[in-house]
Formats: sequence, C-alpha cells, structure tokens
Amino acid sequence: MPAGDRRWGYRERRGNVTGHTLAQARLLEALIEASPDPMWVYGPDLRFLFVSPAAERLSPRAPGEMIGRSWQELDMPAGLMEPFERQVRRVFATGERQVDEVGGMSGRMWEYILTPVHDEAGEVAAVLATARDITERLQHAEEHLRLLTAEQEARERLTVLAAAGEKLGSSLDYRTTVQQAAEVTVPALADWCAVDVVGEEGEILPVAVAHVDPDKLALARELQERYPVDPRSDRGVPALIRERAPQIVPEISDEMLRAGAHDPEHLELLRALDLRSYLGVPLVAHNRVVGALGLVMAESGRRYTEADIGLAEDLGRRIAFAVDNARLYELNRAVARTLQRSLLPPALPDIEGIELGASYRPAGSGTIVGGDFYDVFELPGGGAVAAIGDVCGKGVEAAALTGLVRHALRAAALRDPDPVHVLDTINEAIRAEHRSSTFCTVAYAVLEPGESELEVRLGCAGHPLPLLSRRDGQLAPLGEPGVLLGVVDDPTWVTRAESLGPGDALVLYTDGITEARSPAGQMFGEQRLHDVIARHPGMGAVDLAQTIQRTVAEFNPREPRDDKAILVVRRA
Repeated sequence: MPAGDRRWGYRERRGNVTGHTLAQARLLEALIEASPDPMWVYGPDLRFLFVSPAAERLSPRAPGEMIGRSWQELDMPAGLMEPFERQVRRVFATGERQVDEVGGMSGRMWEYILTPVHDEAGEVAAVLATARDITERLQHAEEHLRLLTAEQEARERLTVLAAAGEKLGSSLDYRTTVQQAAEVTVPALADWCAVDVVGEEGEILPVAVAHVDPDKLALARELQERYPVDPRSDRGVPALIRERAPQIVPEISDEMLRAGAHDPEHLELLRALDLRSYLGVPLVAHNRVVGALGLVMAESGRRYTEADIGLAEDLGRRIAFAVDNARLYELNRAVARTLQRSLLPPALPDIEGIELGASYRPAGSGTIVGGDFYDVFELPGGGAVAAIGDVCGKGVEAAALTGLVRHALRAAALRDPDPVHVLDTINEAIRAEHRSSTFCTVAYAVLEPGESELEVRLGCAGHPLPLLSRRDGQLAPLGEPGVLLGVVDDPTWVTRAESLGPGDALVLYTDGITEARSPAGQMFGEQRLHDVIARHPGMGAVDLAQTIQRTVAEFNPREPRDDKAILVVRRA
C-alpha cells in the first residue's frame, strides 16, 4: 500500500492495527477498492482513519479530505451522524458488533455493520463501519407487502361477498336476508351500510341498516325514521335511483352535511354519525332499479376510491336479485293463494244435525296451485252434498281442471244428487274438455239427516275410500273404489249407503295424507291414519280434521310434496 495514500491516516498505527505484510496489504486494498459497499474505519477519538473509494463517492469532500477529521469538523448532518456516533461509541465500550439501518445518505436506505478491530492486547483499537445499500431490497419488500395486503383485502372482500350471497340465498324473506347481508358488509366494506328499496307506489323504503358501533346504529335508525327519503329529491338515494349510476364521495365535508340537512337537529344527527366517505350504487335486477345500496366510512377513517365501485356494484347486484326474486315469489304466492281459495269453499255451511270440519295443506311453499279440493253445499230439496277430489297435476292446468270438476259436480247435484248421475256428468265434462291423459278422483256423498241418524249415499271414482268411524271405536272403509274420472267413456259406478248415529263420523281424505313420507322414507300409510282416528272416537269434526293434519305434519316435517285435504262429516 503506497505510503502516501490519502485514504489512510496515522500510518504509524496501521501496522499495529493490521499486521499485514506489504503484499497482503496491497491485496487487501485491491479488495476494498473493488467493493461496492462503502467502508470507514474510526479511531478511538472517533476520527476517520480510513475511507474506502465507495464511501468517498457518497461524500462531496475531495478524496483523503476526511482522514483524521471528525464528522463535526466535516460539517456532516447531525441528525444522521449523532445516532451513528452513539453506536460507534457502544462498540468501543463493549467490543460488541452492532447492526442497524439508516436513511438519508444520498436519499437511499442503508444497512450498516459496526465491527470492532482489536489490537494485540485485545483492546478495541478501531471500529470498521461497512454499509450496504438496501433501498431496492426494501422497495421490493414494500411492494411485496403491498401486493400481499391487496391480495388479503381482495380475499376478505370476496369472503364478504360469498357470505352476503349465502345470507341472501338462505330465505325468500328479503327484509331478513338483506339485513343479514348488510351486517356482513361491516366492517370489511363499510362502517355503515344501508339498503333502501322502491315501493309499489314509488316510495323509497328503508329495509336494512348496519353499523360497526351499536350506539351509532341507533342513531342511523333514528335518522331513517325521523327523516325519511323524499323520492322527489334531486340528491342522495332518489338521484342514485333515477340516474342508475354509482355515486362516490371520497371526502364528506361539513359543507355537504349542511347542504343536505333539513334542519339544525338533522345536521346535528348527521355530524354525530361522523360521516367521512360515501359510496352508493343502484340495485338493478332484470334492467329494473329496485332500490339503492349505501356504504359509508366513518370512525375507521378509510376512504372510498374508484377502485371500490366494482365490488359495491357486485354486492348491489346480489341484493337486487334477492329483492326481485323475493318479490316475484310473494306475487306468485299471492296469486296461488287467491286461486287456491277460489277452488275451495270460503266456509263450510251450517247444516242442522251435521257437524263439519276440514283441513287443507297445499304442497310446496304455497306458490303452486294444488289439485286437491273439497266442497260441501246444501241441496234445494233438503239434505246436502259432501265431496272431496284430487285432479292430476299442479299449477294452472290443475286449477282449470279443478274448476271444471267443481262446477260440473255442483251443477249435476243440483239437478239430480244421485252419485251415479253426478259422477257420469263429471266424467263426460272431463272427456269433452281435456285430453285422455287428464283424470281426476272423487269421493261423493249425499247427506240426508234424519231424526236420529244421518243417511249417507256414497259413490267413489278412483278415490281413497272414506273411513267410517263409529262412536264406540269401530273403524272401517266405506264404498267401492270405482274407476278414475276422465279415463273411459262409459264407466260403471257403485253406490253404497250407510247410517251414521250420533257421534259417528265419515272421514274423507286425499292420498297426500297416506302417501306422506318421513325423513327416513317411511310412508304414513293407511294403518297410521286408522290409528289416529281410532284413538279419538267421538271427537268433534273440526278437532279430528286438525288432529289428522297435525299428526301427518309431525310425521313429515319437511315441505310437503303433495296436497293434503281432509273433510270430516259427523252426526251431531
């Protein structure tokens, strides 16, 4: 190493510090000069003993100008050098290696290592400081962390969407499911979530609100109740619905609150909610706007950006279809109920000497018109008719056939109540109006009350035979099965007559009763029906009908797959 090298100071100490031969020293200097990492050597007085070429390139000083001087003498920045000096002093004091990070040199981030250099006596004679530029490494780490955070946030948001979708699909009661979906969105997507829907008359109705803070939730509900949305307003939810486009307010100012407040109390309530940022999207299903979704950031201090709109629209679409499907379901159900009621008597008549009871449970969730029916009506010349039937199929076609059968039955009975005549008339009507694949079963009874007994004349057309329950507990089927209505042109019917004494009952039912299945797949069957009736001899007609229906429902607690109708005629 040249004796005049200006990067070394205290030449007389060099030998003591390194102890290298001249060749070894030259090799060491070559290695140091080739290193991209800056190096400095500090003496016990914290003056620079050595500065590597890489270190010189970081300094505005001329080469060799730092040797023998302290950082104070070189006017180096105190904010950078004072913490560094404390670390160097610690190495001199403890002899322990120090590792840390520092910023500020040439606008870069550095990792430095302070290594003690011992003399022959084992004392710390100098401290070697080596630095490495870690700016790119930190930037890569920060970018990696950003990507991981973004991925985690995206995963969390997808989880929220999945959870919201699960809630929305769990029921057709959209008010309940939308509220549950709103609760899922906080705090992942919002501090406050509100959903409004458009009513039948164009009014805007709040259906859900959720907030991360229970106290603020009460304020949000108070806001909805005290200041309902005016559909004519040119801002907020009404504008969102009319324009059918997302609205985003990254920063909600107090000026905005004042502009939107109706009165001082309204403004105070808005301020209490600490609104910071807003994102609203219309709820669109089948190209119709059914409402609006509002997401608000408050105490979390988060802000919405354009990047959040897509997620909000996705959530909004799910809510919109849940609302629309639920409304369509309710409409279909209402139509089905209305049509079903039109196929059943609004009330059973009061007939002297006869006690009547009926129970009907439609199949499914009530959105499809069933094929079971029953009817009871008085005859002009005295007595009455009781009938129960089951047409093939479900829905509108079944409803049309049921209407035809009931109309034909009543018309024929009013002309001539004889069972054979009535069943012939129904058969001819079905054959004339419907295809050969259409059929129906009917159990038809003419009721003629006497002084002490009730005379019954019964005809069956492919229907389960009614059960005659005596007051003393005896139970037996009554009648002959007969052929289905609508299948052949000239069927033969058999009429059976029986007398019912006081307390005796005739139980008419459809096959949905006996063919009901338990969750394990067992059929309810005729024997269980017989057992239920036999356990309640002499029971009133209404109570017996309800008891049978309830027992079957307990046996098959699931949504029924077939209609279940029961009609009980009891001699009072």
